[in-house]
Amino acid sequence: MAKYLSATVIALMAVLAVLVQATQPAQATFHCMRIHAVMGGFNGSDAVQYVELRMNLSGQSFVQNRKARFYDGSGTLKAEFTFPATATVGNAFTGDSILIATAEYNAASAGPGSGGSGGDADFVFTDAAFGGNTQGFNGGDPLHPVQFPDGKVTFAEGSENCTGPVDSVVDSVAYGSFSGTVDYGSPAPALPSPSDDQALRLNNLNPQPSDNSTEYSLEATASAAKTVASGDLASDLDTPRNNLRQVATLQADSDGDGWTDDKEAFITTDPLVACLTNGWPPDVNSNGIVGIDDVFFAASRFAATTGDPGYTQRVEIGSQNGSIQIDDVFAFASRFGQICT
Repeated sequence: MAKYLSATVIALMAVLAVLVQATQPAQATFHCMRIHAVMGGFNGSDAVQYVELRMNLSGQSFVQNRKARFYDGSGTLKAEFTFPATATVGNAFTGDSILIATAEYNAASAGPGSGGSGGDADFVFTDAAFGGNTQGFNGGDPLHPVQFPDGKVTFAEGSENCTGPVDSVVDSVAYGSFSGTVDYGSPAPALPSPSDDQALRLNNLNPQPSDNSTEYSLEATASAAKTVASGDLASDLDTPRNNLRQVATLQADSDGDGWTDDKEAFITTDPLVACLTNGWPPDVNSNGIVGIDDVFFAASRFAATTGDPGYTQRVEIGSQNGSIQIDDVFAFASRFGQICT
């Protein structure tokens, strides 16, 4: 008798647990998230793009398989980013961010670490056609999915947000002359691209989205790199910020050679010359090609630091920190045979 009673109690407890879970608001995993910022281009390049998500309740770190979608001004789907099936992030306090960006964003950003290190995106857009995380639709570019000047970005369509089952998307921001379905109010200002240093930025961390036109405005990206203290996560609006709580600055690449002007100033190459005449960082002898002599020039100085006889800033094209390390040598070796134009 006791055996059957025990089994009944266990079954009732299981049913009760399911009922309790069903009556709780959507506050777990990923529902309590806002689209904090969207950038469509920087300093004349429409390749520098990012989307920053920000948590408005703690614990929103389980974003596996959730999607961000990108629509053009007519409401046509152009690209879809999917978080990997194993995706989680380490920091999940109220106000923590998740940063998704293009590879060009990482190249143009400078974080708060030594030599401008840190600040990289948590996830980078990669082409699903080659096993990546972003699929293009209707002619959209999966590597640069943010549409401009008009468009819409959504996060987790088909899921309710933090306030309950009223909405069918966790968050959404339409902008410019968007003529498709606007989920919240009317569109925010258009995205300038290629822009100077502006992104569409949210002005609050409210659980319930209300009106894109009043909640978002064009704001300059951060003017100084920093790491945000845990107590300031919810109030610090600076963007772009990654999940390591590092706010990055965006640096101009005037000659478009892949090294920002500040990095070229350290390396001692000309930031206004993309090729030849001491313009391209991996081409030490300025002959227009990365040859074995360029690679040897770096490899022979491996482990040299500031003040050593063999040290030169000219080799530090990987990271600019006063020490020639494997990332610097690899930056030469991985470009062996490449030609500048």
